[in-house]
Amino acid sequence: EQDVAELSANISKAQNIIVWEYHGTDAAEISNIRASIRQTNGLNRVYKNRLAKIAFTEAGQEEIKEVLTGPNSLLFTFEEDQGSMAALAKAIKANDKLAFKGGYVEGKWYDAANIKEIASLPGKDVLLSMLLSVLQAPLRNLAYSLSQVADAQPSEAAPAAAEVKVEEAPVAEEAPAAEAAPAEEAKTDE
Repeated sequence: EQDVAELSANISKAQNIIVWEYHGTDAAEISNIRASIRQTNGLNRVYKNRLAKIAFTEAGQEEIKEVLTGPNSLLFTFEEDQGSMAALAKAIKANDKLAFKGGYVEGKWYDAANIKEIASLPGKDVLLSMLLSVLQAPLRNLAYSLSQVADAQPSEAAPAAAEVKVEEAPVAEEAPAAEAAPAEEAKTDE
């Protein structure tokens, strides 16, 4: 009953629950996997399948009962970060005796193939930094372009400045002549 109560508490708190198989793996390797999961704030526990089925039935998560056969371990993650799942995915990729069996990600049931895909995704922090990089790219390109214009050789910039002055000069001369003409007409009317 104590194991069922502990498991029920973990089920209710967990963001993700992953079932994985460790048949034929030695204790040292399992210890290394558990240590890597702990470093990423995950929790890995082994429960008797019969007790696990009771706890998941009480929690209303019946789908998991299908995969609770043989030697299983349960990975619980309590945060949005996928670090624990990524650590487990890395261990499973390195050892063909390990395998995902299925699990719940944010309350939704996924089979082993989908869990493997989800575990291979980058974490939230990595995705946010990728998005930020994409958003910064246009500004970075604009800043680079403006710096290239500012750093242009004076010989390249001088003809452009001279052209601007030539175009502005006639406009400035015409304006005083137009103002002077009405004044002369006013004198002739007197």
